[in-house]
Amino acid sequence: MADRITIARPYARAAFEEARAHERLAPWSEALQVAAEVVRDPRVQTLLGNPRVTPEQLAQLVSGIAAAPLGDHGANFVRTLAVNRRLAYLPEISALFNTLKDAAEGVADVTVTSAAALDASQQRKLAAALGYSRSSHSACFSIRTMPSFADSRKAARRTAFTCSFNSSGK
Repeated sequence: MADRITIARPYARAAFEEARAHERLAPWSEALQVAAEVVRDPRVQTLLGNPRVTPEQLAQLVSGIAAAPLGDHGANFVRTLAVNRRLAYLPEISALFNTLKDAAEGVADVTVTSAAALDASQQRKLAAALGYSRSSHSACFSIRTMPSFADSRKAARRTAFTCSFNSSGK
C-alpha cells in the first residue's frame, strides 16, 4: 500500500491551490487542523471504518465541525475526501498543506536545541544571525532545552546549541 504522505499529497496540493487562489490560506489551514483533530478522535475513527456510515454522513460530520468557515469549497473538499475514503488522511493533508503555506509565505521552521533556555533577545539575535531579520522571510522558532547538552559540549567552552531548519521551496 502507498505511503500515507504519498496519498495525502495531491489532496494537500489541491486544497493549497484553492486556498491560494482565493487568498484564504489561514482559514484553510485552521479548518484542516480542526478536521485533522476530528478524525483523530477514537469515536470518529470507528465511524470511518463502519460500512453502515455513508461517505455523505461522514462528510457532513467533518464539514459541520471543521469546514463550515470555508463554505461550499470546504464542504466539497471534505465530501471528495469522504467519497474517496480519504478522511483518515486529514492529519497528513493538514501537515502537507501547512508546509506548502509556509513555503509560499516564506516561513521556515527552526528548531533550536540549547543547554539553557533562550530569552526573546537571544532569539532575535539568532534570527538576525540566520538572516531572517533582514529578509522578507521569517522563522518560526521551536526551542528545546536539554541541560545534558551542556555537559557533552563543555570542552568547547562556549554556549552549546544546535539549530535545524525545515524550509520547503517551490
